[in-house]
Amino acid sequence: MGKSQRTGPPPDTQLRQQRFGTCFPLLLPSRVVALLLGFGIVFVVIGVVLIVGAASVFEVEVRYDERCCKAFCDEPERRQDYNPCYLNFTVDEDVDPTVYLYYKLESFYANHRQFVRSRDDGQLYGTKDLLPNLLDCEYDRNFAVEGIEKTSFGTYRVGGQYNVLSNVISPCGLIAKAWFNDSFEILRGDEVVALDETEISWKTDRVLKFENSGDGSTGNNFPPFRPWKEAPCSVLRNDSEVERCTDAQREAFEGWCKQLDDKDVRDACAASEPSEWRQWSNASVQGERFPSLPGLCYPGSGYCNEDEHFVVWMRTAVLPTARTLYGKMHQKLEQGEYTLKVWSGRTSNVTHGLPSPSEPIDSSLFPVHQFGGKKSVVLGTVSGIDGGDNRTLGAVYLSAGIAFVVMALAFCAKHVAHPRKPGTAAFLSQSSKIA
Repeated sequence: MGKSQRTGPPPDTQLRQQRFGTCFPLLLPSRVVALLLGFGIVFVVIGVVLIVGAASVFEVEVRYDERCCKAFCDEPERRQDYNPCYLNFTVDEDVDPTVYLYYKLESFYANHRQFVRSRDDGQLYGTKDLLPNLLDCEYDRNFAVEGIEKTSFGTYRVGGQYNVLSNVISPCGLIAKAWFNDSFEILRGDEVVALDETEISWKTDRVLKFENSGDGSTGNNFPPFRPWKEAPCSVLRNDSEVERCTDAQREAFEGWCKQLDDKDVRDACAASEPSEWRQWSNASVQGERFPSLPGLCYPGSGYCNEDEHFVVWMRTAVLPTARTLYGKMHQKLEQGEYTLKVWSGRTSNVTHGLPSPSEPIDSSLFPVHQFGGKKSVVLGTVSGIDGGDNRTLGAVYLSAGIAFVVMALAFCAKHVAHPRKPGTAAFLSQSSKIA
């Protein structure tokens, strides 16, 4: 065999031939002291700026899990809460907008592996005709009834009927099931402080990850969505929304009619109104015996999977103590006495217009006493540097800066008290070996 011939040698450049120059700085005492002192001053300045910025942030916290208890506070199974619950608090200074309202949960381990995994992202995105993967929601029941069985040809049936999607819990999983359902209002006297509850979630979540299904299955067998699922289109505020809602009901209904066996029955069903579906429910079907009418849970409605409070809740917190954004106040918060109103459920969000309840509600607030948790509402502003009232980062920078300055002074004192000439032979290993 002949000699191998090299082809395509790298260009003769400093980068490709690795001929860059190197730097070996001499760590003279003066240079080390100057370097440590410089880093120390910079870190101290950054720490002071962060601490001052955090100190300028307004914040008031109102804990309400204990104060809203009405009876049997130490007995989780019998506990009763004031619902709605009213708590007074004081704002000690005038606060310029924007003021953010958060709810805070303590000792709630939302980052537990079994909790985090218990969701079905296909459902949340609105995938049509989807049966949840058992692995996605294995820590909660996927279906609303017992008797789910898989046939030999790969489909599912419930009690001999193929009405599968109508029995699916949508959305399924522990995260959705544990949805935080306390609602809040801030009152000054009899006047309600306006609270903006839009754009509180990540835009990528709203646009890419959460959407109602076009087949009408979103909200099936999921109690928190029931007010939206059962609401008629007429409750919406303007004609365009009513029209979109009506079209969504029609689309879901016609999709159900298509799986009826007889063609004449299918055509007659499609020509009827969605509210008349019961007259076709006894017809021979190839799939669902009951249609899943979406109510207000249709794509683009802003309800159900698209509700921003739900979207925010589904992004689980890393730590057991965490705040979740609930709303924003764009007006000035004047000094004085205020009242926090807390109630369970999302009545005020069903149509963006229903008032919060004035009469007692026969249900408890979001439970935290079973696991020793705490609930609070936090009102606060943010700084332009590191967000809210977080002085930890500033303290870390300040501590590091002080440590650098102390080390610089220590090196300087040592050099002044006991100097030595750089390169002294006694301290050079090579010189020692030669000697």
